[in-house]
Order: sequence, then C-alpha cells, then structure tokens
Amino acid sequence: MKITLGIDIGATTVKIVGFDKDEIICPMRFANTEPNKSAIDAFDSFIEKAGILLSDIEKIVLTGVGASYFNEGIYSVKTYIADELFCIGNGAMYVTDEKSAFVASVGTGTCFIKADKKGFKHCGGSGVGGGTIRGLSKLILDKDDFDEALHLANAGKLHNVDLFIGDISKKNVGSMGSEITASNFGNIKETANSSDIALGIFNMVFQTVGMLAKFCFEAETPESITVIGSTVENDVAKLCFKAFSEFTGIEYNIPEKAAFVTAIGAAIAQEDELTEI
Repeated sequence: MKITLGIDIGATTVKIVGFDKDEIICPMRFANTEPNKSAIDAFDSFIEKAGILLSDIEKIVLTGVGASYFNEGIYSVKTYIADELFCIGNGAMYVTDEKSAFVASVGTGTCFIKADKKGFKHCGGSGVGGGTIRGLSKLILDKDDFDEALHLANAGKLHNVDLFIGDISKKNVGSMGSEITASNFGNIKETANSSDIALGIFNMVFQTVGMLAKFCFEAETPESITVIGSTVENDVAKLCFKAFSEFTGIEYNIPEKAAFVTAIGAAIAQEDELTEI
C-alpha cells in the first residue's frame, strides 16, 4: 500500500484525504486553530482512524492558504506543496468526471476557477463566503458556531425577511417571476424570528455566490457550475442553488464530498505541479 495524502489547510478548517489507486480513503476535517499544528494533528488522526502505518504513506501534498506556513516536511514523509487554485480545478474535474470545469469554491471567501486538462484560469473572487455567514450570525444572532446557525436556518422562512418580486409587482418583471428575490432583508416582518434571519443570511451569501459565478463565466456560456467547499455541504445550500438553477438556466451542482475537492485535487496532482519542501 502506497498512499498519497492531500491536506487542504484553509483559513478555518483543515481537510485531509488519502488516495490509493483511485480510491479515496478516510476523508476528515478539523478546525484550523494554528496551521502547522492543525495539519499535523489532522495527519496523526488520519493515520489512527485509517489504521495505517507511517511507512504506508508515499507522500503528502499540502495546499490552501495555510500551506504557506510550512518550510519543512511532516515527519519523515516526502512533503510537497501544490497551488490551491490548481487543486480546486483538478479536484473538480476528478469528482465530476469531466475534462473541464467551471468552479465556485466557497470557503471563508469565494473564488471562481475555470479548469481543463491544459491548466486553470482564476476568473475572479469575492470576500463573500462562509466567513460572511459566520460573522453575520455572530453579529446578529449571537451564534459563533456555523452548525448552530445552520440548524436555525433549516427552520426559517425567507418570506419573513426578504422582499420578492411578487411583493412589489402583480406581474413578472422581465424574466423574473414572483418568487425571485428583489431585496435581501428588504421586507423584515414583525413576526420574523432568529431562524428566518439565519436563513436570510445563508440565502444572501449563496445568491451572491451564484450570481457572481454567472457573471464570471458568462462569456463561456457554461451549462453547469460546480459549487464546492464545506460551506455548501448542507440542505440549505442545495435548496438555494436549486432555486438559482431554475432562475438562471445554469445547473449549479454540489458534488459528493464537496468539502474535500481541493484536498483531492492535491492528492492526485502530478509531479510537475508539486514543489517539494
């Protein structure tokens, strides 16, 4: 057994996957409290949970913003760094089994990548992402935990906080039907509760990501956009992007293991895409 580990060290979480002969092994995620320590702790936990030996690991490939904190390998294993934006595209093509991909990677912020077998293009980015959800949830709802805010959002109703086309017009406005958002948080009712507000926060972020992705890739006329990241691995995201697909005519797809796509892209990277440390 010769396993390659891909470790994506993001701003708030560390994602780790093993890869052995096209088999994804034991994907895991951890909070990132300190890049070096968190990544090494993730490595230790992976070995224990997967039931493997240090000698079973052929190499480790680090990516993500936290990879920049490493200037030496992990233990005695050959350790490399791969460009995060390359890994996003590389991983997205692998999990979708496509030769090209248009990707919205929703982490603490969001970046937009076009990738194919020739390489990748960074098409743009936004400071709106999972960090926005966390920050607004703490500021407005006094919820410092993403999962707590998500739990609230699952019971929310957007019509108690958002303004819709149907609220201001008896007819469709151009191609926009009555259920299209006219203004996020533009119609907060007296009956609005914390669940409604939480859903409004999630929805506003996901709608912003969806529209920015459409703008970034518009010249390419994509039929589908792959949306990845820990932030979108939930039913609220799936419902929001499904509604956005119906509005735009573009399929917004959240793949299985969406949180681990970048780590997968690192694990399967070829030697010429790696820098040894």
